[in-house]
Amino acid sequence: DFSLHTDALVHGKVVDAAGGAGLDGVVVSAYVAVPTPMGTSYALVWSTTSHGAEGAYELYLRGYDAAEPYYIAAEPAAPFFSTVYPGVSCTILFSCIGNGVPLSVHPAATLEGINMALPTGSAISGRVTDAASGVPLLAAIDVFDETDQAVWWGFTNADGSYSSNAFPAGTYHAVATVAGWPFACAV
Repeated sequence: DFSLHTDALVHGKVVDAAGGAGLDGVVVSAYVAVPTPMGTSYALVWSTTSHGAEGAYELYLRGYDAAEPYYIAAEPAAPFFSTVYPGVSCTILFSCIGNGVPLSVHPAATLEGINMALPTGSAISGRVTDAASGVPLLAAIDVFDETDQAVWWGFTNADGSYSSNAFPAGTYHAVATVAGWPFACAV
């Protein structure tokens, strides 16, 4: 015997905020708020990818409480930065999902026109090498904004290279931390 939960569907488009062109290959995800002892966290429920010249997507929401509000987010690679429906732009997705508008989705329902316009920005990239030998290093990279708020983190590739997500215009600084070294090198 099987007991099936009826899917709910969310349809929309992901476009370039500057020119309005559809964006192909953007990850669109649904999150739910999860209370924790340290505050609200957001759990990934389901993801899909936008496709085609219009940037259309169809997101299936399965197996979750129909009364639970969802937050729909577009998570692109550079040169765009993330957006939470309906138009909240952010650099660290989880820090601003709660600023998006929650959507109430019910089984067998279809929500149309949940569109997102992704703003363009600039990425930060480079290489981390040993200052004496030039050998590439594996390092953790943290990027901070003008107010010293963390806006991105990542790791270098095997060749010491890294590339961040995109950021809106502003001043940023990156810090590379190499495991086992007694210091971090500010860039």
